[in-house]
Amino acid sequence: IARRVEETMIDIHLDPPLLEACSMDMQRLCRDVVPGHSRIIMCLMEAAESSNAQMSPSCRNMLADRNKLWMKAHQQYQMAWPESWHEAYNLVATHPHK
Repeated sequence: IARRVEETMIDIHLDPPLLEACSMDMQRLCRDVVPGHSRIIMCLMEAAESSNAQMSPSCRNMLADRNKLWMKAHQQYQMAWPESWHEAYNLVATHPHK
């Protein structure tokens, strides 16, 4: 479970429900972001946390659900949760299965 959660954090395309819920938001909010290394998910999460971003409720809700899963994986499986999105990127960039 922890590995699956980690994989979906790396690539949004490995999470079809999240991809479907956020595809329009990805195009609108993250169109200039180069895919890979969690950059799209980081862009969406930053937009979800921003009070300025106009994000669809379905995407915002799905991201909140995924965040709960990521937090549960961190708590139950002792996954190292990064302190910042920059640290998350560095973890992914150096991961042997990227």
